[in-house]
Amino acid sequence: MGIGLVIMAKIPWTLLIAVGCVGVVYAESRASEAGAADREMLVYRSGDRVYGHLVRSAGGIIEFRSDRFGDLRVPVTDAAVVVDRSPPEPTGQQADGVGVASEAEGVGGAGTASRGLADSMRDLFGPWHGRLAFLSEIFANGHHTSTVAVEGRLRRKWTRDEVQAAAHYDYSETQGNTTTDSVRADGLWRHDFPSLVFALYRPALEWNRAAVVDAQPGDYLLAQQELGAGINMINAATHKVRVGLSENMFDVWTTAGAVANHMSRMVESAFLEAEWKLPWQMCFNVRSVWYAHAPGNDRGSGWENCMELSKRLTEMLSASMRHEIRRNSPDVRVQDYSRLKLLLGVDF
Repeated sequence: MGIGLVIMAKIPWTLLIAVGCVGVVYAESRASEAGAADREMLVYRSGDRVYGHLVRSAGGIIEFRSDRFGDLRVPVTDAAVVVDRSPPEPTGQQADGVGVASEAEGVGGAGTASRGLADSMRDLFGPWHGRLAFLSEIFANGHHTSTVAVEGRLRRKWTRDEVQAAAHYDYSETQGNTTTDSVRADGLWRHDFPSLVFALYRPALEWNRAAVVDAQPGDYLLAQQELGAGINMINAATHKVRVGLSENMFDVWTTAGAVANHMSRMVESAFLEAEWKLPWQMCFNVRSVWYAHAPGNDRGSGWENCMELSKRLTEMLSASMRHEIRRNSPDVRVQDYSRLKLLLGVDF
């Protein structure tokens, strides 16, 4: 005991203080490592991860404060918050540097601006989710052509019900002459029964102000109502396939003449719908409709098809490529078309 006191007396006090500080720093670093090992992370359905901590979860929305990308608001159906007890990876190779996080970082200011716009739209629409997309193109190759397309979508899901609403506007002109000028609004209500059976109702309204029939102006207003039922062939979280039959009511008013001409008819149809969630935040949707031969239409049966491949660029920005085609509409006055669009949108 005496020897120990003599040795301590010989050690400078500054050295004892330094050793004590090192011990405190080491203890705190170990504590911080233990805390970092229990980090929270936001895990998306695709497997992408963002680190941070949960602010709150209410109204079907997760509010998550990420370490690198600020506040995020995500539907509970698209992601979940879990605790990560694995050791943190190097900064340059963190898991949240892949997928949504790295893509948001690559877009930079555009991602920040889109997030602000999307947050404002989420506050406005509440539990409704949707997309605001646009396309603008000017093409010159001997002829000057300009094209503008704008669309908005709203969507809400319940346990067995889904409601959608959409509005589209397409405009195109060549050498100062209008070739496309159409407005379309459509909706959807679908109800899933306890079995695999579902029922749907799809109303649509189309106003074409640049239609041409037999080289003459043929502007028209189309109101279509589809009432159908079908079977969920595949109803998984990542992919769905539906088939069914519908009864359609077509009401068409020609607006080019001095007096509007109205005609109404009923047509049966069969449809196929598919939704596939792909890796890398991609999604593929398709809807195909076959119309039976309508009385008074000598062109035979009709066909509509819409395919869309979308890619989430950041948490809020997305790009999509869509191909739409309509052939032999049940009403001969309704114009056929084939369109290929590349749209940039803001999701909320």
